[in-house]
Amino acid sequence: MPTVGTDRIEKQILLRAPRTKVWRAISDVDQFGAWFGAKLDGPFTPGATVRGVIVGTQADADAVRNQLKGPEWSRVMGFKSTGDNETAEIHIRTENKKVTGVAILVTEPREFTVVNISGNIDLEHLADLGGHFGVPRLTGPQRKGDKKDE
Repeated sequence: MPTVGTDRIEKQILLRAPRTKVWRAISDVDQFGAWFGAKLDGPFTPGATVRGVIVGTQADADAVRNQLKGPEWSRVMGFKSTGDNETAEIHIRTENKKVTGVAILVTEPREFTVVNISGNIDLEHLADLGGHFGVPRLTGPQRKGDKKDE
């Protein structure tokens, strides 16, 4: 019985792409990461170990977007930066004219973040999360009844 090493992963797949593109994808760290959803800590060097983490791909972000296309979801805001290719979207879920969900999707070239809040949501007080749970405090127009910061 053949011995299997523990320092390798093997997978056979059919890639419908030109050989030159496939070669770049398996020989260039950045291209490899883009294709396979990994962020690696260094270049491919014979005999060297490369470590990395799994990161999101465009296909992952598209799968989340597809879930937000149902009739109860509405996209209320979208943003795309021209410099660093970052996008941000906010979707609101409504049932019987009440907000029952908020989804925020932020994508960058090598990662994406999804925030999903479920349940009855008072949008007037959603900004109160700022400064808590890792949510940055945002400043903007004063709401009626809010006390001014001193």
